[in-house]
Amino acid sequence: MNRIQLFGLWGGLVLLCSSISAAQTGGLQYSVTDLGSFLKGSSISSSVAYGINENSQVVGTYLDGKDQLCFLYTPGRGAVSFSYSTNTPQWCDARGINIWGDVAGTTDLGTKNAFLLESNGTFHYYGAALGLGAFGFAVNDRKNLVGASDTIAGVWDLNGIWTSLDPSNWGGDAGTGASPGGAYISLYRVLDCVLYDTASGKCVDFPHVCSPWDPLFSDDFDSSQGVNDSGVLVGFEHCTVDGDHAMLWANTITYNLGATPSRAYAISNENWLEAWIVGWTGYWGDSDHAFLANLGCPAFVEINKLLDPMNRRWRVTQAFGINRSHFIVGQAINPSGQPRAVLLTPNGLPLC
Repeated sequence: MNRIQLFGLWGGLVLLCSSISAAQTGGLQYSVTDLGSFLKGSSISSSVAYGINENSQVVGTYLDGKDQLCFLYTPGRGAVSFSYSTNTPQWCDARGINIWGDVAGTTDLGTKNAFLLESNGTFHYYGAALGLGAFGFAVNDRKNLVGASDTIAGVWDLNGIWTSLDPSNWGGDAGTGASPGGAYISLYRVLDCVLYDTASGKCVDFPHVCSPWDPLFSDDFDSSQGVNDSGVLVGFEHCTVDGDHAMLWANTITYNLGATPSRAYAISNENWLEAWIVGWTGYWGDSDHAFLANLGCPAFVEINKLLDPMNRRWRVTQAFGINRSHFIVGQAINPSGQPRAVLLTPNGLPLC
């Protein structure tokens, strides 16, 4: 079932704010940089960009034959490939990058190991005590690596000290995002907790969108995917009845961003009304589409509608990262039908 809504839940009260717009009126347009064209390999089949910092450095992964490699793109300098994997074929997954250019991800050293690659070239890797794998998904400006070890959400400091963020230690969860300043961590499937406050050491939960009267309510779950320095979270709530709902959580209020199915993946480092949110939706037609949302407009816009005339043969399918300058990274299908990592550059005009 497809739905478009924008509402908040506050103490169980539904607050209807506005219908979501399908187009923008502020003149914003994006140009496309094909990051796949900077990657080196003999048989590259696909690439995807996951993270971006305030200097517009970008990290992601690509497939070259049977190898999955990581890359770091720096404007004006091109891309550097790496894996540190000891397996054949190689396997590497780069997901996050902080202001210093330190990269967070996972590599295969026989088992999956989380890693932090510092901008000076120092490589730190962290295994899992029970051998179930360790995964890195984000890094803050304090160089804390957020992810999961033995299927339990947590964080490593630069010395490799691990702290669990799952009070129940039930597992099946992960730390997914880190605010740049280090105050907050977003969490995937931690029971009754979508936000971890590092100062207080406490978990925070928010009101839910899924109906508790749903007979399959016990199978529903929240997954926050990104958080900024204001403690504003984005992610999705999975409702068994009608799928994933892109969400924003702020100031004890839960906002359903609207189009179903959809997932919000990242938020710019601004307050909750000014911040821009990006993600994926299957709402518009028969394929995947990336979206851009903002509560201040309000707007929920297909990014393909925002591409400038020179780039409208591209189809942006996923948006995984955004910085404060509103540069966006993700994946797009190029005019030849190939999935490529892309960097979208705004023209500086407003969304609305």
